[in-house]
Amino acid sequence: MKKQLLLSLSIFFFLPTTLANAKRTTLQRILQKGEITVCARKDIPPFGFVAKKKWQGFDLQLSQHIVKYIAKQHKNPIKVKWNVVNALTRLGELLGAKCDLVVAAFSVTPERKQYVAFSDVYLTAKKVILARKKIKRNKPVMALVQGTTHQIARLSGVVKSFHSYLAIIKGMKNNTVDYTITDGPIARFMLNRVGSTFLITKTLKQKEKYGIGMRKQDTDLLKVVNKALAALKKSGDFKKLISKWL
Repeated sequence: MKKQLLLSLSIFFFLPTTLANAKRTTLQRILQKGEITVCARKDIPPFGFVAKKKWQGFDLQLSQHIVKYIAKQHKNPIKVKWNVVNALTRLGELLGAKCDLVVAAFSVTPERKQYVAFSDVYLTAKKVILARKKIKRNKPVMALVQGTTHQIARLSGVVKSFHSYLAIIKGMKNNTVDYTITDGPIARFMLNRVGSTFLITKTLKQKEKYGIGMRKQDTDLLKVVNKALAALKKSGDFKKLISKWL
């Protein structure tokens, strides 16, 4: 009888805790743990890249501003834990719960919206063609980054895939790349790195709308992220980020 009573009491005290954990949202877990995991990139300047052995960029600072806002609103310190992703891995890492936010020049598309809850669009970038001024090859080489959204323009030549924009910049410098199609901010950064041998020859109709990605069920996190973006724009801090990086 005594054993049965102890067993019943243990079930009584354990069950509410288990149910509470099961119902705990991502935001609640972040606040309780004091830690949030952000998926960001190192291969897409000026949004996330390594220079002088330092990881930096627009997306990293934007993430820090958002986390700071969440922490302040809930009066709870939150540490950022980073998870490095690329264009091919960011969606899988998010859906696999390897990160809470994807802040990685993540374009909002109808296909992605089937799986991802996106924040309000915080940046719209036009697609441009970046081309070498003097192309000597009969079949010019067009470089594209694997896993990115892009539009193949009516350009003659050979399409070659690269793992990152930094690799494309290297190809431009060593004369193995003639064209690339990318977002305006990225193209301007690339021009600064490759010098006067390239120029933007055309602005395309296609536009990329960037949003912060979360899992579909994380509705409370989505709300606070949107509030953070609105607060950043109202305070003028978002404009400062644009001026610094883009």
